[in-house]
Amino acid sequence: MVGVSDEVKKLILEHLAKWKTTRVNKEHLLDLKDDIIKKTGAKSLPLTTLKKWIRTTVKQTKQAEKLKAIQLTEPIAAPMSARVYQQALAFDVAALKRIVGRTLGDLTRIKDIADKKPKDFRKTITPQLAATRKTLEDIERKISEIEKRLSLER
Repeated sequence: MVGVSDEVKKLILEHLAKWKTTRVNKEHLLDLKDDIIKKTGAKSLPLTTLKKWIRTTVKQTKQAEKLKAIQLTEPIAAPMSARVYQQALAFDVAALKRIVGRTLGDLTRIKDIADKKPKDFRKTITPQLAATRKTLEDIERKISEIEKRLSLER
């Protein structure tokens, strides 16, 4: 379905305002259809398409009204000093480092459990565990680098 043009939206909204309702009967539809065909020069307009256009227009209008109602006049900005920002970053980095450390510990436990399983299972899971461990160690290394940079900036 092609989007509703602004001209057609305007006509639909005018007719809805005139009828004082969003519920449209067949008589209203035919009246609106004739008006749209006259104003836009369209050759034909199926009633099902017109109904879709009306629903779309009403929905978009309601959404626009809701957005207007909740829009703020000024953006809310909480003042944050550089020191507070650095502390927040340091806290986040430390949390990430703890998570990665716990995950590496979990990988070790998974490997221990996998060692007790049949050989075929170990053969398939060992490369996956190794790749995961390598990725987590790389992440841990990068987190340490960020931590060092943050401590140097203090």
